Amino acid sequence: MILRNLLDNAFRHTESGEIRLEIRPDHVRVNDTGEGMHPELLNTVFEPWRRTADAGFGLGLSIVQRMAQRLGWQVEITSQPGKGTSVYLFPNGGKVNAVEPKTRERSVDDDDHSPRESA
Repeated sequence: MILRNLLDNAFRHTESGEIRLEIRPDHVRVNDTGEGMHPELLNTVFEPWRRTADAGFGLGLSIVQRMAQRLGWQVEITSQPGKGTSVYLFPNGGKVNAVEPKTRERSVDDDDHSPRESA
C-alpha cells in the first residue's frame, strides 16, 4: 500500500521524464522528474485531505506516513518545483542495520594442500 500510493503520486505528477524505484538495504526511494512541489507545500503534504492536484482525495501521503509510523519507518520528502520529487522510506526508523555479513576464508596448507576453514 505504501509503494502503491507513492508510485501513484509519481505517475499523476509526471507527464514526461522518469519515475524510478530504488530499493536498498537501508532505504527505499521513489523518485520522479515531474512537476515538483513548492517548499511551503512540503510542510503540509502529510495532512489528510491535502491535495496537490485536481486528482485524488488528498489521502495518499497521509496514509503513507501513518503506515510507515506503524512499521517504525521514517519518511522524508525532497522536492523542487519543475524538477521533481523524491520520497525516501527508511526502515528501522532511519537507522541502518548494523549486522556484519559472515565471511569464510580458506587457506591451503603448503604441506598437504588441503583447505582449512577459518572464521
